[in-house]
Amino acid sequence: METYGCSANQAHSEVMLGLLSRAGCEIVGEENADVVILNTCIVKNPTESKMRNRIRELSRKKLVVAGCMAEVEPEVIRDIAPSASLLGPSWCRKVGEAVKKVHDGLRVEYVGERKEEKVRLPRIRKNPYIHISEVSEGCLGNCSYCIVKKAKGSLKSFSPEMIVEDIEKSVSSGCKEVWLTSQDMASYGFDIGSSLPELLERILEIPGRFRVRVGMMNPNTLKRIEDEMVEIYRNEKIYRFLHIPVQSGSDSVLKRMRRGYTADEFLQMVDRFRESIPDISIWTDIIVGFPGESDEDFEMTIDLMKRIEPEHTNVSRFGARPGTDAAKMKGLPSDVIRERSRVISELVREIRNRKLKGLIGEERTVLFTDMRNGFSLGRDESYRPVMVRDSLKGEFLRVRITDTKGGVLIGEVQRKNGKK
Repeated sequence: METYGCSANQAHSEVMLGLLSRAGCEIVGEENADVVILNTCIVKNPTESKMRNRIRELSRKKLVVAGCMAEVEPEVIRDIAPSASLLGPSWCRKVGEAVKKVHDGLRVEYVGERKEEKVRLPRIRKNPYIHISEVSEGCLGNCSYCIVKKAKGSLKSFSPEMIVEDIEKSVSSGCKEVWLTSQDMASYGFDIGSSLPELLERILEIPGRFRVRVGMMNPNTLKRIEDEMVEIYRNEKIYRFLHIPVQSGSDSVLKRMRRGYTADEFLQMVDRFRESIPDISIWTDIIVGFPGESDEDFEMTIDLMKRIEPEHTNVSRFGARPGTDAAKMKGLPSDVIRERSRVISELVREIRNRKLKGLIGEERTVLFTDMRNGFSLGRDESYRPVMVRDSLKGEFLRVRITDTKGGVLIGEVQRKNGKK
């Protein structure tokens, strides 16, 4: 299985692998596989191009194309690989049946509207210390540029009882970090008479030492639960990490995007969280070159970025996605988009590096969950990446920051088993 895209896609792959293993399948590398599953992402044009190339490369295999591309662009897949089978993101439970039929030489398509809860299911985790909990599917938004809504549909929140039970089981089995994920975490529960703060309160009651990463929250839904979220973020089990995508600093652009908030409303939210939780890390997303974005609009985005100084920013060049309303709008010249991307990317790198350098000499409590090039990789209380030269997976340790490189903090363990 190959997986691309968001943390929800990663969770789907873990669940599908768990179901396949329970059904008696052996998980192997591509060269030894009887069936290959490609779990796709098509959120951006470059990503879709990568998916098309990969499908073409795998077209001689017995292939199941899963994920958003199977749901939104089945005709593209049929054109590239006529014998490939399709498995939409809401059909994970059918993976065993699909693989068996494909292995036997049949072609199947499991796509279309089908809301299923992917909790309390077997899974094979990519990282044994990280549990990815998808809490809902779909969203309440109607952004003019977004193709994901076509794959995921409207909001379907999963049962809080099942989510809590699933996380409790993962923590008792050794997981130290829980990722809560969805298309928009702040909208969780609106369709079932619940809310994200209510869910978090129940999760935080689970015994054990672990940390919770709350996934991306859109400003237009976060503002409905802002007071409760500011309060709950003070809990030490919650990473002091707020991923809140602004997309543009121009209200006219935000209106054409149909984002449902103004730049000032976004700024007020960021200020509120920072006043209450000074050490919070702000992550955001920016789309440059949206149709109709003027020089003045772009300068507003630059000004906003200088104002909030986020720890991390995902910068995307606008690319029209098929079937969206934004695809009908008159686009900007590619050289203009490319130059704006360069300018804002340089700015966000400068902000990130300066803020990380300001932490040199401080001590942080780091949860280590992975290894990279001989270094242990972890996250501090504010979800900043920290590396040390030791094998420390699964441990919470005090680390003194000594340097920074490539957007990562470098440190030395200060206390381990009572010793330096």
